[in-house]
Amino acid sequence: MIKIENLNLSFGTRHILKDVNLNCDRGKTLVIIGTSGAGKSTILKCICGLLKPQSGAIWLDGQNILKLNKKELNKIRHKTGMVFQYSALFDYLTVFDNVAFGLRKNTKKSEEEIEKICMEKLTLLNLSHTRNSYPDELSGGMKKRVALARTLVLEPEVILYDEPTSGLDPITTGATNNLINFGKNHLNMTSVVVSHDLMTINNVADNVAFIHDGRIIFFGTYKELKESDNPYVVQFMHGYTEGPIKTIG
Repeated sequence: MIKIENLNLSFGTRHILKDVNLNCDRGKTLVIIGTSGAGKSTILKCICGLLKPQSGAIWLDGQNILKLNKKELNKIRHKTGMVFQYSALFDYLTVFDNVAFGLRKNTKKSEEEIEKICMEKLTLLNLSHTRNSYPDELSGGMKKRVALARTLVLEPEVILYDEPTSGLDPITTGATNNLINFGKNHLNMTSVVVSHDLMTINNVADNVAFIHDGRIIFFGTYKELKESDNPYVVQFMHGYTEGPIKTIG
C-alpha cells in the first residue's frame, strides 16, 4: 500500500531524511520510532503531501505521489487521513462540527447523510454524548478520539498517526491502541504510527522502523526489535543515557 524509495529531504543545509526506504502492506500497521528530531514526523508529512522531498519516490496504492499534479494529488489525498499529535481541532466548532468538517468541505453529501455518518463514528468511539461540546471542554484523550472520528468519517484507506498516545495515561493509551487495531482488523485500514511509547509499539505494530539521524537503521517485528543487538536499538529500548545516541546534559 505504501512504498518509500530513496527519500531525501533537506531544509537548507540540514539533511533531514537520508535515502529512506520503507514499506507497509495493505491492512497492516507500521510504527516508526526514534529519538526526537530524527525525522519521524517528517516522513508522515511527506506521505500526506505536506512536504515535498528533493528526491526519491513515495508510492501510495501504486501511484508515485511525488509525480502527481495538484489535482491528482488532491484526489489521492482523499485516501489518506492524518491524526495529529495535538489533535488540531477547531476550538470554535463543536465536536460534531469538527467531525463533520471534512464531509462538508470535500463531499456533496446531504446534512442528513452527514448526521448519520458522524454520529456512527462518534458512537463507535464512545463520544456521542459530546456532540455539542467544544474542544476546550474535553480531556486530552477525548480530543484525540474526536480527531480520529474526524478522520474516520472520510473512510480513508491509510491513516497516519503522529504520537497518538503522547501525554495520555496508561488506560487511555490502551484504549487508543485498541482504536488503531480496530481500524486495521475491522476496516482493513493501513496505518503508519509515529510513537515513542513501548506499549503502543508492542500492541499495534506489524513492523517497526527505527530512524536515527535521518536514516532507517532497523526494520522488523517488535520481537526482532527487542532481540536486536544494534547498539542504537538497545540504548533506545532500555533508556540508557550512555551509548551511540548522544543525550542532552
